[in-house]
This record gives sequence, C-alpha cells and structure tokens, in this order.
Amino acid sequence: MLFLWAILFAFSVNKIGTYLTIQFAKQQHLVETTDHRKIHTEKVAALGGLPIFVTLFMGTMILSPMHSSQLPIISAVFILMAIGLWDDLKNIGIKRRLLVQLVVGNIAYFTGFKFGLEGNLASSFADYTLTLGFIGLMINGVNFMDGINGLAGSLGAIATAIFASIFYTYGYTELALLALVYFGALLGFLSYNFGKKAAIFMGDNGSTVMGFLLAIFALKVWNFSGELANGKMLSNIALGLIALPILDLFGVVIFRLLNRQSPFQADRNHIHHLVTDAGNSHPKTCLIILVWVIALITIFYFGIISNILIASLVISLSYLFLRVAYSNTKSPAISPVKWGKPVPQPSPIA
Repeated sequence: MLFLWAILFAFSVNKIGTYLTIQFAKQQHLVETTDHRKIHTEKVAALGGLPIFVTLFMGTMILSPMHSSQLPIISAVFILMAIGLWDDLKNIGIKRRLLVQLVVGNIAYFTGFKFGLEGNLASSFADYTLTLGFIGLMINGVNFMDGINGLAGSLGAIATAIFASIFYTYGYTELALLALVYFGALLGFLSYNFGKKAAIFMGDNGSTVMGFLLAIFALKVWNFSGELANGKMLSNIALGLIALPILDLFGVVIFRLLNRQSPFQADRNHIHHLVTDAGNSHPKTCLIILVWVIALITIFYFGIISNILIASLVISLSYLFLRVAYSNTKSPAISPVKWGKPVPQPSPIA
C-alpha cells in the first residue's frame, strides 16, 4: 500500500508543480529557442526537471525516513538538477558539466553504486574508472536522447517501474520507494509532455538526473544479481533498460566522426530524429522505440537469451537495424554549436 501511495503522491505533487512551473515560465518568458533540429514551433519552457526534483525530494522525505543511504543520492540529484538548470538558462559549456558529472559519479561510487570488481589495486582502479565512465555515459546519453516529446520520460517511466519491482522483490525497499516516487513524478510530467505538442520540456535539469538515476539503478542490479539463481536474467533486463541512450550516443558520435564532423556538432542523426524524419509523429515515434525496448525486456525475462554477451549483441544489432530501416537519404543539416548545445539565439518575445 505504501508504494501505491508513493506513486499517487508523486504524480499529484508533480502534476501541480509542473503546472505552476509552466505558468511561471510563461510569465518570465523562460522559453527554449528553436533551431533546425527542433520540430516544435511553440514557445515551451525546458524546466521540467525542477518539479520532478522537488517531487523526488518531498516523496523520499515524507514517505520514508531520510536514511544515510539516501542522502548522498538526493544530494547528487540536486547538484545535477541545479547545474542543468543553470545550463538550460545560460549555456555554461561542457567543462563545468563534466566536472559536475565527475563529482556526482564519485558520490555514487563511494555510496556503494559501482560494478563491484574486487581484488587488487588494479581491479579497484578499473572498477572506479568504469563506474565513473558508465555514469557519465548515461548522463550524457539520456541528455542526447531527450529530443522529442515524451520519449525520455516514457523510457524513464518504464525503466524505473521495472527497477522498482526488482528492488522490492529482493528486499531493497528504500531503492524501490525512490524508483517509484520518480516513476510517479515522470507520469505527472508526461501528462504535459507526451503528444504532438508539449507544454513543457524536461531540459538538461531533468534529463541528466534521469541518466544518473538509471545508471545507479542498473549498477545496483548488476552488483547483487550475481549472487542470485536468476541473476543473468536480471542483468540482461537491466542492460536492456539502459542500452538505448548509450548506443545512440555512440552511434551519433561515430556517424559524425566518419563524416569528418566534430562529435560536438549538432545534427539530426539520433534514432528519434531518423524515425520522425521518416514521416512519423512524436507519439508514433515514441511507440516504435518503446515497443523495441519492451520486446527486448520480454525476451530477457523469459530467458530466451541468457548470456549477457549474446544479449549485448542482440541489442546492438537490433538498434543498428532500426537506424538503417529509418535512415533517410538526405544529408542532415548541420549547424555550429558550442560544446554540443545549440548556440542561444534571441527569441522574439512579445
């Protein structure tokens, strides 16, 4: 019953908080500028991560005692949200963002969210490096993936719901509650974001937090699943839930390098851009990508594929198939950007 209340509480708080954020953004003209990569023409605020964080903080504080294991993670989430908000409003550049990602990666690592390679000094160093690298990849991967209405929020909602069920099943009740509060907050956000038109975007203040949380949830599952009889199944499910942001990040960067472009140069070669450019609406594009993710999770759940290397190969090849199937023959339009973000342009404000 507590978990149901957590979802309802988070949904209600975020529903109200997001509405108030939208009204505030309209009054203060805090809207995102448009460029050639963006399909939307309406003026929309990219502040969706702010009410999500407020909901997450209130949910963990009210519905569960603030245990020491939660405080570092909530602190890391706050840091990411704050720097993301600053970046959305001022475009602060990649150096400061990477520094913050190192800080929150260290917070997660020393709180116990890591791959757990044990042994000598070399193993510990490898564990530390891989953990921080993975968290950074997830933060940036989800940020890159947040390009059309409803996609990031929907993928995050599916992933957190499944992670919450895994944590609850195996006795990690605090993490289950944290995941469910975040799930409820995302449902509230999606009620304003999903569809052909959006009333608010997640922004860096929301997408970076999602990438961080999905990363530590996956790390925790991989860390304890090795001791379980069905550990391979759980590991593959976790892999399927976080694969898309990383694959898309690598796919886009490799494409740019092969075409002798800067990896920080914005284009329309993300998987969601390819699917929408093939003539699909935002909701239909979300559905296509979500069906692919759910199909992978179903295959792993029923044990059709148990080896994690084979599972990785299947995920990668199926992602490549999607890219090829929806690739168009036109050369993508390219515009110079500063450190991977569109250069802010004055927006006409009445």
